[in-house]
Amino acid sequence: MHEVYVQQATPIEVRRRLEYDNHLVRLASNYDFRDKIVPTSAHAALEFAKQEYPNDPRDTVFLAHDANTVVGSLVLTSWQENHLDKRGQAFFPILNTHLRKDRDFRKKLSQFQNPVFDVRGVVISPEYRGKGVGKKLFLTAMETLNPAILGGQTRNPAAVLLRATLPGYRTFFAGKEVTIGRENLDHGSEIARGILISYAFASDIELNNRYFHIDKRPALAANRVDTSTLPEELKGPFFQLNLLQMQIGSSRTVMGHVFSIHESLCRKG
Repeated sequence: MHEVYVQQATPIEVRRRLEYDNHLVRLASNYDFRDKIVPTSAHAALEFAKQEYPNDPRDTVFLAHDANTVVGSLVLTSWQENHLDKRGQAFFPILNTHLRKDRDFRKKLSQFQNPVFDVRGVVISPEYRGKGVGKKLFLTAMETLNPAILGGQTRNPAAVLLRATLPGYRTFFAGKEVTIGRENLDHGSEIARGILISYAFASDIELNNRYFHIDKRPALAANRVDTSTLPEELKGPFFQLNLLQMQIGSSRTVMGHVFSIHESLCRKG
């Protein structure tokens, strides 16, 4: 294993690379088959891989390389307040309404060039998981794009823990602050609630217990998250996730909303 480095790319560049990079095709097409048929041909694998990198100009792709081999990727989608972005067009007015009394927040948010991004997808080669590749992808992305708010949905404790340690951000999962080392739920929790409500409406997501939603895909076989080794900040939210998953069974998947909010937005004054 060489020193892993990260490069930014456009969706078009990645889709062109898929035409000749069989390793990238395998990486993007084989990671999750809960709602897919396992590809049985090179053509089918290529088509599945292209679904991970749609030709969307709002997307920014970050690829992690070990030498010349792509071992991970992160795709972030920018939400924009215009008629071309259905979710952004819905998100920002609702957020402004919910936080209409917080003029300081709205002023700070306007200072970010691209304020809101959503995680479209993150994929790491199995042999590189647990080696810091995901963290390097996120750190590079946050430094490059400097988002005010980074949203997403997950049930993976490792993904939440990674987000909970991002420098300069406060992270909330399933309505609870999980930023490692923070214990006080102050002004940031009010901001997080407003963002959650706005995000759910813009994404046409039905919330369950306010902070979870039910994905239509069936749950994986091991649908209970082991909370025994999690940091204290994460145990409560994942206990609630497990409880809700037990209630609905394995026919669908419980997902929790995760938001990383720039710490400057969570301070009053």
